Formats: sequence, C-alpha cells, structure tokens
Amino acid sequence: MRRRQLIGVTFGIDKGPLTPVTIFGVEEYIGRAIDVACRLQKKVEHGEPPTYKALMSKIVHREYFALPGVEVGTKKEEHLKNILGDRAFECWEVDLTPPLLGFSESPPTAKQH
Repeated sequence: MRRRQLIGVTFGIDKGPLTPVTIFGVEEYIGRAIDVACRLQKKVEHGEPPTYKALMSKIVHREYFALPGVEVGTKKEEHLKNILGDRAFECWEVDLTPPLLGFSESPPTAKQH
C-alpha cells in the first residue's frame, strides 16, 4: 500500500543573536538560535502528521504569543541534539492547519482561561 504524500509547512522557531560570516563569497549567518530552530523543526517532522505544525522555543512563545488569559499552542518538552545536554528543552507546539483544507486537524485556536 502506497502512503499518501503530505504537503505542508513545518517550522522551528527560536530567537537570539546571529553572527554574519562570509563562506565562499556568500554571506551566511551562524548562531545558537539557528541550531535550536533547526532541531525544533526536525522534531516537528517526526510528528503525526507533521504538516502545518510549528515548534517554538519558550522565549519566542513568551515574547510573541503569551497573552494574558489566552493560551496559544501546547506546551511540550523535547530533547534536542547538542542543546542543554540531556535536559529537556521547553517548547510550544502550534497547529497551523489552514481551515479550508478539510483536514481532520483543527485550525489554530486560542483558548480562553
């Protein structure tokens, strides 16, 4: 049986300082925030189904999505390769499913407390 191909977006999101470097004549950026964002995205890709999901660091959630009395996303703890050693990394998962696609997943919602 052939598995249906899923198409969609996944994100890993973190915030922090980046350092510009030139590699082979091309300007690139390096920094822990990129490493964390990449590892968060990799964790999203292993979910079921992985499409239309984002994992964001606690700092991004707190600074951009934490509103008084409103909960955005689901709090999770993930072990990220080479981040915090063996300790769990606190992050938030957000469902980004467009409501018009007819998927069984629900569109992003905000829960009132």
